[in-house]
Parts: sequence; C-alpha cells; structure tokens
Amino acid sequence: MKKFCVAAILTACAVPASAQDAREEGLGIRAGGFIVDPALTIGEEFDSNVFLTDTDETDTFLTTVAPQVAITSDWNRHGVRLDLGGEAGFFTHDGDDNYFDANARLGGVLDITRDARVTARAGYVRGHEARGSDDVPLFAEEPVRTNDFESELVVTVERGRFRFEPFGTYVFRDFEDTP
Repeated sequence: MKKFCVAAILTACAVPASAQDAREEGLGIRAGGFIVDPALTIGEEFDSNVFLTDTDETDTFLTTVAPQVAITSDWNRHGVRLDLGGEAGFFTHDGDDNYFDANARLGGVLDITRDARVTARAGYVRGHEARGSDDVPLFAEEPVRTNDFESELVVTVERGRFRFEPFGTYVFRDFEDTP
C-alpha cells in the first residue's frame, strides 16, 4: 500500500499552549477578556488501497478541510475554554465515503479558594470510522457514523503536601446503523 500526504496549515495567529502563554507572548486575537485562536488545515492524501483489501485494491485521493477555533478566557481567577472544530473529507473514488465530522468542547475552572477549585468539562464529537477499519463490517456501503458525548467534574482540595481530588466522568458512544 502506498500513501502520500501533503498538508497546508493556515493560522490567523500562532496557537499558544495556554492562555498564560498567550498573555506572556502576546499571541492570539484578543476579544475583551478572551483570546481567540482560529486555524484552518487543508490536506491532500493519496492511498493506493483505501479499503485495506487483499484483492481489488482501490486507490483514491482524499482532500480534507479542517477549520478550528479555540476561545480561552484571560482572567486572573477562574477560567473557561471553548473549542469548536470540524473536518470534511472528500474522496475522488466514491462520494459515499465523504465525511463531515464536528466537535465542540466546553470546560471551565471555578477557583473557590487558593487551595480549592472545581473543574468541569463537557464535549460532543460527531465522527466516523472509515470503510476498511477493523470495527467496520466488511460489506458496509459507507463509513460508520459515531456520536460521542463526554463530561467530567473534578473537585480539587490541597492541604500542604496532600491533594484530595474526587471526580466523576460520563462517556457515551453511539454508533449509527450503516447500510
């Protein structure tokens, strides 16, 4: 199998690792008390055996377009972050394998005292598993669509050298029926 991939990444600004880095380096687009980090990735890939079969190999080009934006608060106390993104994939061999994935995640930190805080996250991902993947039936006519939901709540209390951190997590993954 031969694979060849070319990607171009366009960003409106360099993406910092955190709001603290952005504040120190002056990166990102400032919008009031928030820092906005947009990005757009465009890629082209060639695959000589897209379905990973032993016979009747199918070659194709895959064009991907993936916009993203991260919005992070730049506050002294507390914090919030919103991540939005997506990816569209277009195959040259068959339009049935084209996909449109999306994700949204929201998280925040509430500083109760210097030694205690509450962190919460929630997210949704609309994804796919391509034909030819291990978990996809052999004769599937199109990619298997997935819907992932996740959330987490963490309470952190620090006393000297000790940290008490109870948490709860919820994860749900739904596979849609595929012809």
